[in-house]
Amino acid sequence: MYMSPEILSKKPYDTKSDVYSYGVMLWILYCQKEPYQQIEHSWEVARFVLEGNREKIPKDCPAAFAELIEQCWASDPTNRPNFQQIVEGLEKILQGSQKKQH
Repeated sequence: MYMSPEILSKKPYDTKSDVYSYGVMLWILYCQKEPYQQIEHSWEVARFVLEGNREKIPKDCPAAFAELIEQCWASDPTNRPNFQQIVEGLEKILQGSQKKQH
């Protein structure tokens, strides 16, 4: 359920495939639910993902967090951030949220 399009299509893959899966986990953490619940059969998830579809990010999701999820979900693995960039992005989001609280 968390596999990247390149794994699902049996193409070569690397750590950017893990980034895709991490993006799904970020979505789960924000939404607090399992992905793909609208898909009746689990084997249909692969087609959904391969067609370029992704779960909808709620409108109340902070823009920077939504953007990070979308970057992780990029169809082209070369357009996904690496994990260092993800950490830096999450740190900026956290710093921004801490500034708003003060």
